[in-house]
Amino acid sequence: MAEKVKAKVGDVFQIPIDDTRVGYGQVVVQPEKNVLFVCVFSATTRPDEHPDPEVVLRSEILLAGNTFDAKIWHGHWPVVGNTPPNMDAIALPNYKEGLPGQAFVESLDLKRRRRATIEEERLLSFRGYVAPVRFENALKALFGIGEWLADYEDLKYQRVRESSSIMI
Repeated sequence: MAEKVKAKVGDVFQIPIDDTRVGYGQVVVQPEKNVLFVCVFSATTRPDEHPDPEVVLRSEILLAGNTFDAKIWHGHWPVVGNTPPNMDAIALPNYKEGLPGQAFVESLDLKRRRRATIEEERLLSFRGYVAPVRFENALKALFGIGEWLADYEDLKYQRVRESSSIMI
């Protein structure tokens, strides 16, 4: 039985795309117990190739969001290195929380919060958590393996960047 891997901030891991390509992600922060905020990058290699993690992390961020460590823990997403996340280059999301007309803007780390404007309430999403397989399937779809589903839209990094522009 394979040894279980405890995910750590900075871990760079492989995500299978097909028989000839793997993609890469990184654990950027752990905003809550048992929750990982990850980014998935555009860099790909052959499954047997071991890229320089720094090169991977300089590629475009395609997907980002809150997930869990199951695919890393079970070895489905092998960790290939650990590099401190470049927090100057990675946008972190803000979320809305509360009832319509009474919502708040809340930071990823849950440390900052304020009343949301109507426009912010319209723009922001509620905090969400997705299974790691959704990231894997979304990455595959971006590379033409499988269909792009509406459920993947919230994983697009552009959405994270838009929400991060709201000041708290």
